Amino acid sequence: MKQLFSILFALFAVLVFISFTHAQSPLAENNQLTEEALSRNVEMNLQEMAMQANTTVVGTVMDRKSYYKGGHIYSDIAISVEEVIRGEVNGDTVVVQVLGGTVGDLEMVVFPSARFSLAERVLLLLEKEPASSKYAVVGGHQGKFTVDAKDKVQELGVSLNEAIFDILEFSE
Repeated sequence: MKQLFSILFALFAVLVFISFTHAQSPLAENNQLTEEALSRNVEMNLQEMAMQANTTVVGTVMDRKSYYKGGHIYSDIAISVEEVIRGEVNGDTVVVQVLGGTVGDLEMVVFPSARFSLAERVLLLLEKEPASSKYAVVGGHQGKFTVDAKDKVQELGVSLNEAIFDILEFSE
């Protein structure tokens, strides 16, 4: 437990340092999220997120695969796309990459970070690099919204249709 705390504290310190010293693309050339993209904890409103996102989708979380690479644990979240609101996607699935996850007995938890549950219906504001097949959630976690069975976007307190209308209006 002490080792996990030390790892998390060191990772947090590195992320904070990087967020203040670098401004780079959210996805690195090797399809791995940069720590800077994941450390963006500046609060953003819906308009700012809509303007930053190049892809917006509604879908359902189908799978989560975590793996260890380059000293970090990453998770690839497979989203079955129900509707593309803005941008283009190849096929009917997008893969959202987040920092953190569990590999064997080792767990890496990153705060703030988007959290996904299997079968969860979501509205996602995403950033994608042209040379990459993976996406990042805008604002590290802020561009991920849960949609309930009554089509209400939980975090915004409005219907899914209202949220989509606002996102499209803001992104014009």
